[in-house]
Amino acid sequence: METNMYSLSLNFEWKSVDAVVNIETYRFPRPFDKTMNKFYHVPAIYRWKIYKPNTQCTVVYIGETDNLKRRISGYIKPGPSQHTNIRMKALFEQYINDGFIVELDTIQIKTFIFNGIEFEQGSLDSKNIRVLLENLIILDHKKNNYELLNARI
Repeated sequence: METNMYSLSLNFEWKSVDAVVNIETYRFPRPFDKTMNKFYHVPAIYRWKIYKPNTQCTVVYIGETDNLKRRISGYIKPGPSQHTNIRMKALFEQYINDGFIVELDTIQIKTFIFNGIEFEQGSLDSKNIRVLLENLIILDHKKNNYELLNARI
C-alpha cells in the first residue's frame, strides 16, 4: 500500500492591482483606460470585495483567470452565454444601488511551496496552480465566515 503525504505552505497578501502601479483602486464598473490596459493583461487570483463605506468587508466573490482585463471586461459587459458574468454583473449593480462599494483585489504571492518546490507570482500562468489556490482561498474565506457569492460553494 502506497502512502503519500504532501506539504504546502502559502503566504500571500491581497492587493489592489492598482496599488502596484500607483493608480486609483479598481471599483466596478469603471471602464479601462490606457494605463490600466498595460497592467491588467495578467493571470490572477482575484477577489471582489463588497462593502459599505467605512465598514469591514464580509461579502466576496473569488475567482481565477488567465487574463484579468478580459475577465473584468466580461463582468462589465457580459456576452449572452456568460452566465456567471451576467449573474455577477446583476449582483454587483444591485449592491451598488444599495450603497455598497464593489472593489477588486488580487493575490500577490510572497511564498508558495508545495512538496519542496517553490512557486512565485509567475506560476499563476498555470491554470492548475490558479485553480488550486482559488479553491484553497475559497475554503479559507468560508472558514472565516465570509458570505461567498461563488455559485458552486
